[in-house]
Amino acid sequence: MTNNNSNPYFLSKESLGIDLERAFPALEKSMTADIAVIGGGITGVLISYFLAEAGIRTILLEGRMIGDAATGRNTGFILTGTVEHYSRAKALLGAEKAKRLWQITEDNHRIISEIISNEKLKCEYRKNGSLILGISAQEGTELKATYADLIADGFSADYLDEAACTEHLHCDQFTGAVRMQKDGEIHPVKFVQQLAGILAKKGIPIFEHTLVENFSSDETSDAVLIETDRGTVSCAMAILATNAYTAKLQPRLKDKIVPVQGQAFVTEPLDEMIFEEVIYANFGYEYWRQLQNGRFLVGGFRENSGNSVDNESESGNPELIKGLFEYFTSLFPQAKSAQISHAWAGTMGFSQDGIPLLGAVPGSPNVFVCGGYTGHGLGFAGSLGKMAAEMMIDGTSQNSDLFYSQRFAA
Repeated sequence: MTNNNSNPYFLSKESLGIDLERAFPALEKSMTADIAVIGGGITGVLISYFLAEAGIRTILLEGRMIGDAATGRNTGFILTGTVEHYSRAKALLGAEKAKRLWQITEDNHRIISEIISNEKLKCEYRKNGSLILGISAQEGTELKATYADLIADGFSADYLDEAACTEHLHCDQFTGAVRMQKDGEIHPVKFVQQLAGILAKKGIPIFEHTLVENFSSDETSDAVLIETDRGTVSCAMAILATNAYTAKLQPRLKDKIVPVQGQAFVTEPLDEMIFEEVIYANFGYEYWRQLQNGRFLVGGFRENSGNSVDNESESGNPELIKGLFEYFTSLFPQAKSAQISHAWAGTMGFSQDGIPLLGAVPGSPNVFVCGGYTGHGLGFAGSLGKMAAEMMIDGTSQNSDLFYSQRFAA
């Protein structure tokens, strides 16, 4: 096992074909807008896209470069559902709420797919399905119940028993699996950067290397003043699309969206193609896919970090990366010859109940928040980006009650 590059693969020249460079200027003056979007990752760019489609004067502010933070460090899975298996989600949330959440994530994939098609984005998109794998008897039992519940509620899914898993993956360590036929994958950085380029051509001002330091808004104010390290933006409304870093700007959400670090690595290409689908295993703690160029992309191991990591650090933990590689290659020994080429960490935003937050920040009705995806950002960002735009324009959106941002208030 080697690691010669700590740069996230999706941000690397090997992946992008060019060195990552600034595409947009920094804010150097005071400006006005109807709505300011803070955060230039997948969520912020999608919200800006839907606002622009509605004719809203929008400004997008990013402290680094577009897609350079968590977006560039995720694995590009477009999954159905939440962090919990469907059967468990129904028990925890209730059948009606769980079904609506799963439908929203199905709609999310359709929304993202339509944007890719309509805007002719070249982002390595494939609708190749996913496998949710069990590694214990308990998880195998849950997955069998999940399959039955999904079918009963009208979702498309397949079930693989232990023998079918062994035959499909040439590995006898799995106790069962659910295949979600409508899931898929993209290159997240190509998606977000190309979409941002389209927004710029439509006249949406985008500013990189513009760090938001403060904003002022309260229950009596009809405007928001955003202060950056370079200039100010005065707007009627703003939305924080900053996920794990939301509490830095809004301390009231400190225990509502919590940063959690995950490890990931990419290997050199392997000629043999082992995996057809994107894969989640061990209740989502480990996950992997084989890229179209033969490289393995593997993430997870946060359950083994304890208090040994800085959850906001983007530096990979060598011991956890080593453990993750050994775990993966113990399941698939044929991957041992594919040495690690890139290894890194990324910071995810986890909510208290595994469901994202969307809505006004407590005490600031003109400032919204959209985040807390609990590792499923690409599974929600299309639907919630559209929903966020509708809520800020019209004051409401169908199913927005599921993501009520003040549901954890004392």
